[in-house]
Formats: sequence, C-alpha cells, structure tokens
Amino acid sequence: MTPHGTVIAKKEIFWLWPFGLGSWLWGTVFIDRLHPDRAQKDLNMAGAHIKTGKARIVIFPEGTRHRGDELLPLKKGAFHLALAANCPIQPVIVNSYAFLNHNPRKFECGWYSIDIISVLFNHLIFHYLND
Repeated sequence: MTPHGTVIAKKEIFWLWPFGLGSWLWGTVFIDRLHPDRAQKDLNMAGAHIKTGKARIVIFPEGTRHRGDELLPLKKGAFHLALAANCPIQPVIVNSYAFLNHNPRKFECGWYSIDIISVLFNHLIFHYLND
C-alpha cells in the first residue's frame, strides 16, 4: 500500500465493529450503494483526491469473495472513477484462499497467491465500458 492509499468499501462495512472503526480511521471511503446519488458523490470526492495526487484508491470491482472458481461480473464504478480521474488501473488478482476452510468456517495452514498484471490505460478502460 502506498503512503497515501486507501480503499473503497460498501457502507455496511462501517457497522462491523471494531473492523469498521479501524477502516474509518484508516481513511476508507465508504460508498452508500442503497442511495446512488450519495454513492456518486463519494466516488467524485475520491476522484478529486486522485487528481490532486493526494490518494491512490484500492477497489475490489468484483464486489465480494465467493466459493466458486469463476470470476463474478465486475462492477463498473472503478472504471468510471479511473476515467473521471484520468488515471490508469493496476489490476491485482488475489486467488482463492487455500487456508480458509469454508465448511467449519475456520482458518488453517495454507497459502494464496497474488498476481499483478499489466496496467490498463484509459483507452482500454473506455473500450471495456462501451462493450
């Protein structure tokens, strides 16, 4: 994470105490998905911070983890934010957690992998949004 980095998360995360408090103190931008006008305002604020060089934003466009092997459809907010802020996207893939046992819901010894792939620039993002 960069010195001026933060994440965008759904507003409901804020109410998961004490994790929500820690997220708020960290500087997480909470998005109110139930009220699109507020969500857009929050994303615009994040975009303004990116433009002025004050922040780098981490977004999870899939929206959630799931037990399946396939990738869920990506939400487009991250891509719209990148276009509005005129900045590239650095895709990072966190593969399935091999240390998370879903049946008894406990953590065990294991591994996971993180892949960092090529940067997506605005012309590629624009093409994705218009398909």
